[in-house]
Amino acid sequence: KPPGDDHFQPFKSQQGLDDAAILSIYEDYEGSVWFGTHQSGVYKFNGETTESVKINTDDRVPAIRMIYHDSDDSLLFATDSGIGVYEKGEIMMLDQFNLLSTKNFRVIKKDADGRYWFGSYGGGLLIRDTDGTFLTLTTENGLLDNTVSQIEFDKAGNVWLAGNLGIFFIDKQEMNLLFSDRTHDLKIARLGVNEGLPTRETTGGFMPSSLLNSQGKLFVPMVQGLAMIDTEKMV
Repeated sequence: KPPGDDHFQPFKSQQGLDDAAILSIYEDYEGSVWFGTHQSGVYKFNGETTESVKINTDDRVPAIRMIYHDSDDSLLFATDSGIGVYEKGEIMMLDQFNLLSTKNFRVIKKDADGRYWFGSYGGGLLIRDTDGTFLTLTTENGLLDNTVSQIEFDKAGNVWLAGNLGIFFIDKQEMNLLFSDRTHDLKIARLGVNEGLPTRETTGGFMPSSLLNSQGKLFVPMVQGLAMIDTEKMV
């Protein structure tokens, strides 16, 4: 809505944005707004003009589901065609992240120890450690759901995941054992309808798809309703 105007104006083709389906929006430190679309790739609006951001494959990557700005100024993209990073004016699609059974990624988060977590649709979880090595988690080695649409870390460093089969809790000590190769039997707690959720399936594939506030309350959109979990009361 322009300043002084009582009505909203559509932000579409006249500003150079070709796709009406927006899955992710991010405002960078310079005030530019980035839009991740469903079919037309990424656009950047500097306050006056909108430009389409080039991708190194020369293709329009479908479904830009999350734009993640790291503390080191890296700009990462979770898409239906893999993980991309913004470098030198274009998005580079990174083949080294193609380690799961799918390239359809939904969410990116970074934990307090500097590890990157990438949740996928149907392929499980990919974790990039600080030394550059990768760990994959699927239903074959511990996960209870291969769809990970939400990732959050609470104040104690515990992990919260969510997808089609419920909301999941992993104690930080469990993850420490896994990272140190002292266990291959990850213990995960699942929250579902029996624990009070309106339904077990969450809805994701857009940004943001969850919120953990400063009081430790975790909000997750479900296919029916909204779930709120007090993470500080989880035992």
